[in-house]
Amino acid sequence: MLAAPSTAAALPDTLDQQYHHPAAPFDTASLSSAMSSPYLGAAAPSAVALPPLANGSSGSAAHPPPPSEPLLPVMDHVYTHGLVGGQFADTVLCVAAPSFAKVYPVHALLLSRVPAFRDRLLALRSSGLMLPSPAAMPPLPPLGVTSPTHVVMLPDDAALAGLGFVRGRDYLWRIDVVLPAPASDDAMGMVLSHMYSMALPPPSMAPELAVAVLTVASALGIAPLVDHVAMHVQASLSLDTLPAYLPLLASPLAHLVTAFLGSLLAALPPNPAAADYARVVKAYAQLPWALLKMLLETPHHQLPQAGAAAGHLTPLIEHGRFDFAKRVLVARGRPDESVCYAFENGGSNVKLTRLADRKAKKKMWKIDG
Repeated sequence: MLAAPSTAAALPDTLDQQYHHPAAPFDTASLSSAMSSPYLGAAAPSAVALPPLANGSSGSAAHPPPPSEPLLPVMDHVYTHGLVGGQFADTVLCVAAPSFAKVYPVHALLLSRVPAFRDRLLALRSSGLMLPSPAAMPPLPPLGVTSPTHVVMLPDDAALAGLGFVRGRDYLWRIDVVLPAPASDDAMGMVLSHMYSMALPPPSMAPELAVAVLTVASALGIAPLVDHVAMHVQASLSLDTLPAYLPLLASPLAHLVTAFLGSLLAALPPNPAAADYARVVKAYAQLPWALLKMLLETPHHQLPQAGAAAGHLTPLIEHGRFDFAKRVLVARGRPDESVCYAFENGGSNVKLTRLADRKAKKKMWKIDG
């Protein structure tokens, strides 16, 4: 039987320490080492500044007021003994993702703050009332991804018992969660900390971790956490950080990246020798074909931050867009892709085509040079 590793030494002694040290970094190394068992692990990050529990009546989600002194011992107990220690847990959260699989001993009352978990707990309770014993309860479909693209490795009840979790003795409810890439165990720890205490990730969060937290929070429908991290992503998107945020293009939050890419194109100088021109070409060359085609074929005045002066395309802007598209396709290195001018309704526009697209009825003339 595997024993749950202890992480108390890696965490602050009290939440009071965290409130008086708001700049303390998030220590992902200690969390990863604490969760080294294939399925069993603690879920809390170390040194995350925890805001007060929200009652929905006052306070700002981004900058909550400090808690009153009488609440600190209660919050410290919930965080340290409930989330980190897993004491008196009544629910096991079995999480599977492409990069990790973990079992978290958690508490139904605190999970119920999230609508998806609350609905699942109510469904489990209703099912349990009609069964002779908890052991007879069949598993419900996992939360999160409904059609995973990877092999899902969730432990059965026998595997859980081998890890020390026996239904009816160590837990009442079991909730399975399947997450897509790039979800990570560190991101899941941050999400659980938020559910237990309203903790929000720090502004210094790395882009890769921000993408992972957004992936987990979005899959579970935790809107306050999604909104907070989305603001962080918008503020930190740049040509330097863009590669790390490209995985968001496969998520419901793709608009965060596409809006930034559109603003890059709107502000693109016509001179290829200008600063950052080559970097924008490289960034666009990495995009999926459908997104690349959509962005490059969007009229200039419809792009973000194009400005009122771009109400109609000028020949200079058209030529600059065409030249930029050619350079992007060269960087992609696919011989079946080309850029054309399409003439219709008395106007013209840049069009990207592939060999399979050339069976379309619209006439297109390729312009060399």
